[in-house]
Amino acid sequence: MSLSIYENKAANLRIDVQTQAPQAVIDLLQTMVWGTNGPRYTKRGIEDKVEKLINPHFFLLKKSETIIGICALSERQIWLDAAWTKSYYVRHFCMHPDYQGHGYSKLLIEQLKNYFTSILPPPYVGYAFIEGRNIRSQKVARFIDYPVVRHFDSVLFSRLFPKKHPNVRLAKPEEYPHILKLLKDFYKSYNFVHFTKTFYKNRYVVYEENGEIIAGVQAHRVEWRVHQLSGAWTDKFLLNALPYLPIANRIFHPEYRFLAFSSIYCKAGREAVLLDLFESSLKMSDVYAALMLFDEECQVYTALQQLNQWGLMRKIQAPISASVVMNGYGFSEEELAEVCKKPAYIAAFDCL
Repeated sequence: MSLSIYENKAANLRIDVQTQAPQAVIDLLQTMVWGTNGPRYTKRGIEDKVEKLINPHFFLLKKSETIIGICALSERQIWLDAAWTKSYYVRHFCMHPDYQGHGYSKLLIEQLKNYFTSILPPPYVGYAFIEGRNIRSQKVARFIDYPVVRHFDSVLFSRLFPKKHPNVRLAKPEEYPHILKLLKDFYKSYNFVHFTKTFYKNRYVVYEENGEIIAGVQAHRVEWRVHQLSGAWTDKFLLNALPYLPIANRIFHPEYRFLAFSSIYCKAGREAVLLDLFESSLKMSDVYAALMLFDEECQVYTALQQLNQWGLMRKIQAPISASVVMNGYGFSEEELAEVCKKPAYIAAFDCL
């Protein structure tokens, strides 16, 4: 079903909203190069990510019936200020390169906001994750005019020769309800919490001891085609020479395969086992690096920083800062202020 929410016949422009993505959306997303000042990359497997988007609303900007811009909203319940709250997460925002810089991005975002604020009864929140150095992300933040409520870091974990610990295994489906209970308790004091993709493709990995789950992590496989790392002169070596050097190519390859860790759980006082859990997850997936996303005040991040055993990739690539931007509809100023005080849960599936 498609609904037209804006039309400018003189400019041959129209904005439609629909709940299923046509093939033209997949085609455009597959060709997009993401990132600006830092890493620049093309996402692999985008069709699967679009199909698995949670309750999507695709806003499609068309010029002469050709899709030139996309912005998706994922509708979900999130744990916010100690209550489950309806939310809309901004996802897959992009504009065809030929139409960038002409005000179309602003038009798309403005019409999206107008549409939702006119039909949705409060309370609900809209939010997005904005990479600090990404110019496109900064534009999104400026267009939607959402204030920054939290900051988080993207951090790499790596091992050149990962080994599997005997206590680490894939979780069994019958264990999922218990794991979900552990996670809900672990993140009860966080905001923006949802576990809708925690058991995606049955890739939740646990560290078990004497029949007890001590730690766990969702290990989501990701692949990017990397076109640029930092924009520095070293990129030429890393992109063109390093991939052909034995062992060294485990550090980096333009066809970059890695894991995204999410839904991390750890029993209090046992944070050190996370290192075995993470390393085993790499071995089980035959990759050498993983990406994690942590609020600056996340308890897991604090523990891992104290352990300081991130691996070689962390020394090559420093953490990349990002922000959570949010606006609440039907909330008091006091309630919104409370959101800023608690750490944010960052679901990796929402960022990749």
